[in-house]
Amino acid sequence: MLLKLEENIDVVLLCKHQGNIIMPYKIRWRNREYRITKLGYHFREKVGKTFFHIFHVTNDSLAFRLRLDPTSLHWTIEEVSDGLTD
Repeated sequence: MLLKLEENIDVVLLCKHQGNIIMPYKIRWRNREYRITKLGYHFREKVGKTFFHIFHVTNDSLAFRLRLDPTSLHWTIEEVSDGLTD
């Protein structure tokens, strides 16, 4: 099931100098922590004059679409999916 939402979250970010990798390592959403195991993709999306960073990440059972606002450094969760149909 795909859940579309717009909620602020806490993110622990992983930065690796080898390969210039930046990705969410752990997120806290609705008082639960989720350790991220895979980065699906990362791209920038322009809205007005701001380029938001969009990350699609997964853990063992859920997929998340996350947005980073580079001007405020706030993270938002936009989608959560368990991979099952409705």
